[in-house]
Amino acid sequence: MGTAQQSRPDLVKEIALDLPTQAWQTIQWREGTADVLSSRFARLRVRVADANVSVDELTDEWLLIEWPEGAKEPTRYWLSTLPVDIAFRDLVDIAKLRWRIERDYQELKQEVGLGTTKGADGAASITMPRCALQPTDS
Repeated sequence: MGTAQQSRPDLVKEIALDLPTQAWQTIQWREGTADVLSSRFARLRVRVADANVSVDELTDEWLLIEWPEGAKEPTRYWLSTLPVDIAFRDLVDIAKLRWRIERDYQELKQEVGLGTTKGADGAASITMPRCALQPTDS
């Protein structure tokens, strides 16, 4: 990890490549259409470099890294301010759920043609509750 004395912070890819084998765990996060979805993940607490904040003010965050079996290098990285005592699987679940929501948002914009709709702040404005896209038992 980087220290206050270093001239540049560590890159997340370098951190991932330096992790020992035992840091990686295969975690299942949900059932897909054909099988259970799983991949290899590592997590560690880091302090994110910020030029606008003194080193003493930085807080620890989760760095979650995905490195699928057989891949040449890690494929995805997430930062999270979730509690320090969160279960590893729960951290993966939340990271993957966010990705699904972002994908749904992109698909909605493309399918409905909302990519050019602008809100008051100049950004596309769409409210899409994720629960509305999930099948129910009723």
